[in-house]
Amino acid sequence: KELARAYLGEAVAKNNGFNWRRLSAVIAFYSLAGIGGMFVLPITSICGIAFMVSGVLCPIAGIIKLVAHLMGYEITEIGISIGAFSANAIAFLPISILIGAVIFAIGWLLWKLTIVIIKSMSKGKKKLDQ
Repeated sequence: KELARAYLGEAVAKNNGFNWRRLSAVIAFYSLAGIGGMFVLPITSICGIAFMVSGVLCPIAGIIKLVAHLMGYEITEIGISIGAFSANAIAFLPISILIGAVIFAIGWLLWKLTIVIIKSMSKGKKKLDQ
């Protein structure tokens, strides 16, 4: 009983009788928490934030490249090359805005997925405590 209290919390351990519903709830919650907590949440949260930051930085890079081009400098480190196609500084700005918007949207969706997973784990924990 003491070991169960340490692993599963006070709410599960204080019930003396065996309950299949409670056992299935415990297994479901901790399998979701284990998979979500160890694998899914770090990936969705870190990638979500990184994609949103990258989505903001991408158009800024396009603006920097365009301003440098207008001042007579070429920044070759910033650019897009797909096969033989290489965008010049003027064409790079709208492309960078589009790519930035797509990357930001992916990051936002990953962050929303993180919130949904956390809320579902919280609901599972609340059901377990009842």
